[in-house]
This record gives sequence, structure tokens and C-alpha cells, in this order.
Amino acid sequence: VPTDIKAKRYQQLSEVQLPEGFEWMNENETISGYGNQTFKAKFIPEDTDNYEIIENIDINISVENVKINIVPDISLENKVYDDTYSYPQENIKISNMDSNDYTIVSSTTSTKSVGDTTVAIKLKLTDEKFKDYSFDNGNQEKEFNLNIKILPKQIKKPSCDDASYVYNGSEITFDIIDFDDASMNVTNNKGTNVGEYKTIISLKNSNYVWEDGTNDDVVLTFNIAKAKLYFLDNSKDKVVKYDGNKHTIASDLEYNKETIIKYMDENGEYTLDDLPKYSEVGKYVIRYKAYIDENYEEYYGERTLT
Repeated sequence: VPTDIKAKRYQQLSEVQLPEGFEWMNENETISGYGNQTFKAKFIPEDTDNYEIIENIDINISVENVKINIVPDISLENKVYDDTYSYPQENIKISNMDSNDYTIVSSTTSTKSVGDTTVAIKLKLTDEKFKDYSFDNGNQEKEFNLNIKILPKQIKKPSCDDASYVYNGSEITFDIIDFDDASMNVTNNKGTNVGEYKTIISLKNSNYVWEDGTNDDVVLTFNIAKAKLYFLDNSKDKVVKYDGNKHTIASDLEYNKETIIKYMDENGEYTLDDLPKYSEVGKYVIRYKAYIDENYEEYYGERTLT
């Protein structure tokens, strides 16, 4: 019986040579184990007329352990921008390996901005799997590089409510709903004087896009309304008998020192600084206007002198 037969794991017996006269009983059998393994052979003598063929002879083989080369079938999803180099491990799918056979040591992208990038994935076979398998470098660990795209992060468009701002003499900052300082720039979002303001919100860079897929600037309209004028009008109509003298209404007005009072002239314009006076019999409507500037509401009043 031949001895000192050597082979490598996963060879077929047909690849393992025996001395002349010996043949394997099943030469298509694959050597699956390693170490000392026993397989069946037969001996065929030259003179088969006078000598029997002997079958099922145990042949011991010293089998060298050779690990199976495994090539992971990895598929990745595109990543959404998150301002990091990290790639989500839950997006890594390996179709030809059981999840219990490996661990993901690390997964990082070569860039963190939107566009084409490479993901470096380091895999490690478990100790149990490594007994029979290895990567093509013969090691338990290997880094694989695959191409993906980093997609822009979709963010909600900012908006504004119907709140009305009223002039108060100080600078007013407009309230923008869903504004994100990390992803957006804003201009013209403050105002002091009465009027309409166009606030412009733009995306900071191409790493962001609005939820509807656009990246155009968002323009919001804000209004600062006129403030109410502090003005109390306790004036009265007045009736007097003709006496040849000039008369006017009983004026009783309260207002702060900034308020300007003008009375209507005969042309219908508010140009007079003093109450107009009349001496002739008749009925006169005396009209007046109180104001400060364009940031305040105006007050119009009138009283009758008879």
C-alpha cells in the first residue's frame, strides 16, 4: 500500500498521483477535509488472468489546508450629503455572504461633498469563516473600493406667516419659518422704516437642494406697517353770534412734541400752521391733519364753526 501521498484541500482525487497499478475508486471525489485523510483505491495487477483486482484499499493522504478564495458581491446605495466622510453601513449589501460570516470594520468616502466619490469598505471574516475561507490576498481582512454618488440633501423651503410688523423706531428682524443657518444664506431680512421688504434666502452651496428638487432663491415679502399716532382730539364745534370779530373752533388737542399739526387752507391743502379764523356770518368747516413722518399713521379731524 503506498504511503507518503500528499495533496491540497479541494483537489480532486484524479489530480493526486498514485504509484503504478493503483487507481482511485472515485477519482472525481473532491478532498474537502485537511490533515490525515483516508480514501479508497484499488490495485490492478499486470496479469489480471492470474491475479485478482483488489478494491477498497485505504490510502492515507496528508492534505494541506488551502482556504477557499471568497470575493464579496458588494452593492451600495448612493449617499445623501451629511457633511461627513462616513458611509452608512446599513447601506452595504453583500449578496453572497451570510451576515454572520463577516464584520464591517470601517466604511468611508473619499470626499464629503456632492458628486462622484469612492467608498473604502474594510471587511473582516469571522474566525470561524476564516478557518476555510480567505480573501484573495490570503488575509482575514481586506479593503474594497466601490464608486457611488453623494446626492444633495433635500431641505424644506423657508416660509413666513401673515404676522404684521409695526414701526417702533428700532430695527426689526423678520421671522423666517424653517430657516437653517447651516444650509442657507439670507439677505435683507431686517428693516426699520415702514415699507415692503423682499427677503432673499439662498442655498449655501450645491450640497443642498429644496424638497421640490430646485435650487432657486426663495423670496419672502415682509411689511412694516405705520405706527399709531398718539393723538387725542377733544375739540368741539362752536357757535357764536356775529360781533364783527374773528372767531375759530374750540380746539383741544393732546399729542407729543414730534407731532405736526396743519390746517386746511382755502385751496384744500394742509398748509396752515394756525387755526383759520372767520368774522362773517356763515358755517365754516375747519379741517386739520396731525402727522409725524411716513412711519406713523396720519390723523384727520374737522370741527364746525357757526
